[in-house]
Amino acid sequence: MNSVQNPPYQAGMDARFAVAARHSRLVRVLRIAVPAAVILAMTAIVFVSVYNPFRMLLPKLPVDIGRRRHRNRRHSPRRPRRRVRA
Repeated sequence: MNSVQNPPYQAGMDARFAVAARHSRLVRVLRIAVPAAVILAMTAIVFVSVYNPFRMLLPKLPVDIGRRRHRNRRHSPRRPRRRVRA
């Protein structure tokens, strides 16, 4: 039988306690870190959508975003072909 007084039993309990303590520490950190990361990401999305930091760069770009042409026509969107019935 295992006794609490047995040294190998106590060493195993100490190791399990250390693992549990490490897990508890990780859970405590993540309980703060995960909501903080979500709030930070949402704040960044709202900031970019409201203040648009790229507003100054867009007029200086050499590309016209509205009219885009491809060299290879296979990549451009096509209208669906109609099947002709005889």
